[in-house]
Amino acid sequence: DTVFWVRANDDRAVKVGQFLTKTLTTVMGEASQCKALSATAEVATEGNVVLLRIDSSTLDIPREGYRLSVTPHHIQVEALYPELGCTGGPYRVRSRWGIEPDVYCAGNEQVFRFLEDVLTEVMDLFPSKVTHIGGDECPKERWEECPKCQKRMAEEGLADEHELQSYFVQRIEKFLNAHGRHIIGWDEILEGGLAPNAAVMSWRGVEGGITAAQAGHDVVMSPTTHCYFDYAQGKGADEPEAIGGFLPLEKVYSYNPIPEALSEEEARRVLGAQANLWSEYLWLPKDVEYFAYPRACALSEVVWSPLESKDYTDFLARLKTHLQRLDQWRVHYRKLDAPTATAGQ
Repeated sequence: DTVFWVRANDDRAVKVGQFLTKTLTTVMGEASQCKALSATAEVATEGNVVLLRIDSSTLDIPREGYRLSVTPHHIQVEALYPELGCTGGPYRVRSRWGIEPDVYCAGNEQVFRFLEDVLTEVMDLFPSKVTHIGGDECPKERWEECPKCQKRMAEEGLADEHELQSYFVQRIEKFLNAHGRHIIGWDEILEGGLAPNAAVMSWRGVEGGITAAQAGHDVVMSPTTHCYFDYAQGKGADEPEAIGGFLPLEKVYSYNPIPEALSEEEARRVLGAQANLWSEYLWLPKDVEYFAYPRACALSEVVWSPLESKDYTDFLARLKTHLQRLDQWRVHYRKLDAPTATAGQ
């Protein structure tokens, strides 16, 4: 069986389970290669954990798989609600990962009502005061060709589609702020003007984080160079397939999430760092564990330790003990590379 679990209080757990069941049944049922889930998905609560069990024997999923995505990777939403897109469709649920040109129509008031509806459910399910709204990799060509979007730009005095995206983000922020929440988004939300109370997650390098911190906004650093754990850890032929890139353990440990360009006051805006482990090339839970560990241990020490106390050799010595814990927990981590001999040793 495939099991999804969410830790929550009992009432919230039931709602999460109902949401997952409805969503999976709807979206997976749309895929021609999959049988419907309605008869095979079962929700149960055990204390404060909700379990959604799916009998994997009833599924016929091809190798490329199916994924549930959120803004702006949301073609699944438009496939079900074509009126939310600029063209009206028809749209198809993706069977491969990637970026779609079709995005929410920023000139359609129904889009904002829909998103406010969804976010109201999200706020009911999750008590966090911060909501991540995405905002990355949003193509603009549909907006450039859409009469509704162009009308919106003219009415709001927006210079270009980047400012239209900023308008979109700021409307969502105002709605969430009114409910006592704050937003965080990927660094593309800087384009066209940053929403007043937004925090920025900087992934396309550190420049977005620097810009946001210097403007007085909170920042989480997550650059591809040091924090993308879907990158390969080694270059040997025995390494599993990865999306690309090369991020060994030592490079993760070398990361300093506080850019030198920031003043002491601006540096206080850097809340920390986040590792990202996207799963386009990861098929099983053990694959996720392999790419996550022990690099997650290295990044943990990076963000929990003063810069001057970091010592990679000492870290490796202590890591050997921690790996014994991972062995006890049966975590499928990547083994450490054998030491490389140097001249004179």
